[in-house]
Amino acid sequence: MKKIVIAILCIASMYILHGCSHEFLVGKYVAKSGVHELRFYPDSTFRYEYYGGCYKEATGYWRRDGKQLCLRSLGQIDKVPIIYQKHAGNSSDTSVINIAINMPDEEIGNYSSLPVLNLRYATTLRSRGSFSFKYVKRVDSLALILEKVPFSGDGYGWKACFNKLRSETIYPDLSVGDTLSVQVNIIDSLFSYQVFKDKPIKIGHKSLVFKDGKKRYRLRLDNNSDIELKDEESYAH
Repeated sequence: MKKIVIAILCIASMYILHGCSHEFLVGKYVAKSGVHELRFYPDSTFRYEYYGGCYKEATGYWRRDGKQLCLRSLGQIDKVPIIYQKHAGNSSDTSVINIAINMPDEEIGNYSSLPVLNLRYATTLRSRGSFSFKYVKRVDSLALILEKVPFSGDGYGWKACFNKLRSETIYPDLSVGDTLSVQVNIIDSLFSYQVFKDKPIKIGHKSLVFKDGKKRYRLRLDNNSDIELKDEESYAH
C-alpha cells in the first residue's frame, strides 16, 4: 500500500510540475530596468524587444532544453550581403575600388560605410552613399561597417537610432593596379533586428536570466498581461 501511495504521489508531482512549467513559461517577461522584453506564446513562438539604446526586435521560435530555453529567430542573416567583380586596371601602382549601395536614389544617402581592407580600416572617414577610392596595396579581404542615418524630426528616443552592421567579408585577391567593383545589397530591416541562433536563456526561480554581452538581466513574468490574446497579429512575421 505504501508503494502505491508513493507511486501516485510521484505521478501527481510530475503532472503538477509539467503543468506549472508550461504555464510559467508562456507569458510576457520584462527586466526590472525595462531594457529587455520577451513574450512567449503557447505555439512555441516568441517576440523580443530591446529598449536600452537603439531599438532592436526579433521574432521566432522557442524550445525548452532542460533548465534553459533556446531562442531561434526567424531571420538568420546578421551580415549585409555583398557581391563583387574584378577588372583589369590601367595603373601599375594604384587600384580603384568602387562601392555601390543598392538602394533607390532618394534613400541611398541614408547609409554610410567604412571599408575594412586586409583587416584594417582603409580610411577613418565614413562615406555617404556610393563612393570610390584608391588603394596602393594588394587587397586580400574586404568588408564594410555600415550605418543608417538616425531619424530626424520627431523621434521616439530609443527608436531614433540604429545599430551598426558589418557586411560579409569577401576575398577578391585583387592585385595592385586592378579595379574592384562592390555592390552592397542593403537589407534595411537588419539595422533593428536581433538575430538569435539557439540563444540559451536560463530558467531561474519564477524568472528568466537573459545574458546580453557580459551583463545578465533577470526577466520576471508580467502577471498583468494576457499573452493568449496575441495582441500583435504579426508577432511571428
